[in-house]
Amino acid sequence: MLRTVQEAHLALPYHLEGVSFTDEEGTWGGLLGSRALAGLLTPEEFERPRGDVSVFRERMAAAGLTPTGALQSGRGSRTVKAWVEAHIEQGPRLEERGIPIGVVTEIVGIASGWLIFEGRADHAGTTPLPRRRDALQGAAEFVRRSRELVLDRFEGGVVNCGMVKVHPGAFNIVPREVQLALEFRHSNPDMLNRMRDELFRLAREVAAEQHLGLAIDEKDLHQPVRLNEEVMGAIEKACQTLGLASTRLASFAGHDTQVMASLTRAGMFFVPSVGGMSHSPEEQTREPDCVNAGNVLLHSVLGLAG
Repeated sequence: MLRTVQEAHLALPYHLEGVSFTDEEGTWGGLLGSRALAGLLTPEEFERPRGDVSVFRERMAAAGLTPTGALQSGRGSRTVKAWVEAHIEQGPRLEERGIPIGVVTEIVGIASGWLIFEGRADHAGTTPLPRRRDALQGAAEFVRRSRELVLDRFEGGVVNCGMVKVHPGAFNIVPREVQLALEFRHSNPDMLNRMRDELFRLAREVAAEQHLGLAIDEKDLHQPVRLNEEVMGAIEKACQTLGLASTRLASFAGHDTQVMASLTRAGMFFVPSVGGMSHSPEEQTREPDCVNAGNVLLHSVLGLAG
């Protein structure tokens, strides 16, 4: 898109910038790069990343980055006229409906953290089952009941437990400590906050039933965001210009656009994912859809630039 504008010698009233943000997925901190640009990072986040803090510092140094530089890289809202992001859908809706472009209306809110269940290490052969304080048993019970809780009480919400760290970690030792990675999402801010309260209440309830200790280490919390109507309109007009059908839909994955919405008029659009596959080696986007993405991005930006 940038090369096309340059080669066509278009005189626009604004500068155009292409940005690729680091760590949108949250290995160290969700939406890390875009939050740096929006001036939303805090010094504490560099002391308490999602992953190991020493490895985090090593990776930052290897990339030539410093916490000070990241904290000073914020842009003022007056320097950004608008923001448009092109992305694959990461789901099956567009492909199943045969629609080439999805105009995103809102982005889901996401919260995450660690639940640390504390029990007692015992001999797995000589300790009777009723007398065990098994941290993994408590974590497993929470995983089972958290799914039931969200299905029963939070329509449209999802919960995931994507990592389990068991200590000491042996065939013949009752687990003393389990660290459980918890993430949950909802597009309604009130429901997201209620999910947080209820999931943590459930964790405490399970820990008490299993005679376990519990620590809760909250990490990221990104509230749901409604995207800009003017940018949505520019994307839809671009689709009309190109003769491409489009539909409006919500995003159930997090994106840097939800951070950029705090800085400027922000919008994004999807192109289809083959089979709806994503976060998988089978993830694929067909070449014609990549071409559509480039063309829709070009015309959206030209429309916003007047």
